[in-house]
Amino acid sequence: MGEFHTGCFINRFRRGSLVMRLPDASSDPLLAAAAAATAAAASAAGGAGGGGAAGGGPLPQPLLFGTTDGRLGVMAQLPQPLYDHLAKLQVRLLLPCIA
Repeated sequence: MGEFHTGCFINRFRRGSLVMRLPDASSDPLLAAAAAATAAAASAAGGAGGGGAAGGGPLPQPLLFGTTDGRLGVMAQLPQPLYDHLAKLQVRLLLPCIA
């Protein structure tokens, strides 16, 4: 369960994607590395997990939303290694602005 502020009212939710075909691990090296790291973490944890990103299974389909003022948004689950990489990148991009 999570919560985030969009700044406007959301009036539609739909499962899907804004691209014709979602990238898979075979066509994207970053996703392939994330899938391999997720599978390695799951096997190191004894294979316990209920599927999804933590269990090495497929990620759920993204959820698109439309707002009353015409904005489009997407909520998607990321593999844990990809999330960790992007979180570190975010911190490093903010450091020069703060210093």
